[in-house]
Amino acid sequence: MRTSLILLLLVALGLCTVPTVTVQARQAAAVEPAKAQSFLKQLQTAVAIDNRLKVASLISYPLDVSVGGRSITIRNDSELQANYSKVFDATLKQAIAGATVDTMTTGENGLVLDKGRLVISPVGKHLKVTKIAEPQS
Repeated sequence: MRTSLILLLLVALGLCTVPTVTVQARQAAAVEPAKAQSFLKQLQTAVAIDNRLKVASLISYPLDVSVGGRSITIRNDSELQANYSKVFDATLKQAIAGATVDTMTTGENGLVLDKGRLVISPVGKHLKVTKIAEPQS
């Protein structure tokens, strides 16, 4: 009995030391390439023609954005509309236009574009833009 209890405790302690993987990381790794391709195409088309309403529908709010050296929080579609040209500047538009599923990487929080400049993550059953940051040097 005592040996069984010690063995059970050792197994439990061993499980505590196993690194855990976040649900988001597992979801990001499990994004189907076809789903990622479809989302990227929607984003590229909407950004290319400045369809601000479509772009807004592809974003998860609140969205923390780094623009002009400052961090701002975009809470909804109307705040995105008011800050659209600051958020989607020429360099971000260019990065989105040139992206392919093959050039995106899988990060801890989702699919990463342009060295972390933009992150796309599963939100419920859909993919959404969940991060926009300053360009990395």
